[in-house]
Amino acid sequence: MAIIKTKSYYVKPSDSREWLIIGDIINHKEVDVEIKTLDYLFHCEPKEIEIDGIKVMCSRLCCYTGCYVSKEEINEAQRQIPKISSYLQEDSIKLLKLNNFQIYNPDDYDPEENLYKIRCAPAEWNFADDDEENEDDDEEMEDNKETNVDEENDEFDLPPRNHCIFLMKNGYCALHKYYLDANENWIKKKFNICSTFPLDLRPQDGTMAFMSDFNEFAFGEVECLSSDRDLKEKLNYPQIIEEMRDVIIDRFGETWFGALSQCAKDFRVGTIDLDYIYSDVDLE
Repeated sequence: MAIIKTKSYYVKPSDSREWLIIGDIINHKEVDVEIKTLDYLFHCEPKEIEIDGIKVMCSRLCCYTGCYVSKEEINEAQRQIPKISSYLQEDSIKLLKLNNFQIYNPDDYDPEENLYKIRCAPAEWNFADDDEENEDDDEEMEDNKETNVDEENDEFDLPPRNHCIFLMKNGYCALHKYYLDANENWIKKKFNICSTFPLDLRPQDGTMAFMSDFNEFAFGEVECLSSDRDLKEKLNYPQIIEEMRDVIIDRFGETWFGALSQCAKDFRVGTIDLDYIYSDVDLE
């Protein structure tokens, strides 16, 4: 097996040329890293954008629906609802009241990942059959549900009418703001998928990837997820690895982050020879 070693890291082949196994020399911690994360420019700063003459905060495109989270994360966020109600938008409060302030939809469950979806306002897309009796309670919510989804091609309107219940009017996350205001560690307490987005950090699997399954309709509309690298360079966007330093360190440790950071720098200047690394690997 071909391996590249330096003073701080070593690199060896993964099971795909789109990935590399990066380990730190000190602790020999290894993480399977999707190569495109090593040179991706990213910076998240919610701001107002215009789509088809409508002005919205850009984070509405990322947070257009609730995310899938664990029961432990749900329980933590549920405890904060009385404290953050003043942060939430009116339609979020209205939706929560209709559902006894339950922040997740018990009928929208991912059995493979064992995750439930956080609610989205003003109307959810997936109501259970036994909830149909509630449709007449709020005609506006039903209208939004019907117009937000094209049943024939399953595409969403732009800009999305729905948003995560925790998305504030200024485009920031209510949970994130609450933890900051309370001087608590948002990196550990905020929903994992929201803290790491658009990276997919999985310490339990030893993997670091880009969330490629994110709905692509938003990519062309926001600078941070745009494929226009020239634009990002003009705006002085940092590398995503440096932008998300604290989160990566929390998930994988500071020593491994140092190895990742140096490896990424070497990769960007061309000193990581992928042909050499995969020279004796048969991936067929």
